[in-house]
Amino acid sequence: SQACRGAITGDGIVAVGTLSFFSLTSGDGNTAVGHNSGEFATTADNCTFLGYNAGQGITGTKLTGNNNTAVGKDAGLLLQGAAHSNTIFGSGAGSALSNGDSNTIIGEDAGKGASGFYQSTYVGNGAGGAGTGNFQTALGVGALSGSHSGSGYNIAIGINAGNAITSGTHNTLIGREADVGAATDSNQLMIGS
Repeated sequence: SQACRGAITGDGIVAVGTLSFFSLTSGDGNTAVGHNSGEFATTADNCTFLGYNAGQGITGTKLTGNNNTAVGKDAGLLLQGAAHSNTIFGSGAGSALSNGDSNTIIGEDAGKGASGFYQSTYVGNGAGGAGTGNFQTALGVGALSGSHSGSGYNIAIGINAGNAITSGTHNTLIGREADVGAATDSNQLMIGS
């Protein structure tokens, strides 16, 4: 068991843990601490992976994207290819995210089931769920955690707010369990308890 195999071109690389940055060949300013952390990153710069399997990636399409941060067990587990500028904190947070960029995901299992989404913010345990909509904002435990695969530009603030949305867009939902009337509704403003 080892960290960083072979010669690496770059400066400021820290790898602590079995197989951390094992595939890295070049990059600057990278830190991986934890078993399998950043294992399949190959040419990434300015990435920080802290925790068991944090930012591990896959054997097929290795991570080449820059500026990713994943902290927590399985956080950013499947990051790959050109995925970049993702900030992921929490056990299981963003664990299925593969090719997204510019996302902020904070909370245990936040954004856990979605594989590709862009410029979304999910804050709260389970927020964002398995949806793949882009430009989403979910704040609160379980907010926007339904299957919102065809949606985008939604804002859900509150515990379990916005969970009915599947393909609706441009909705603003504020309050505990505030939601749209139908899964495909768009351009709605709902204020609940």
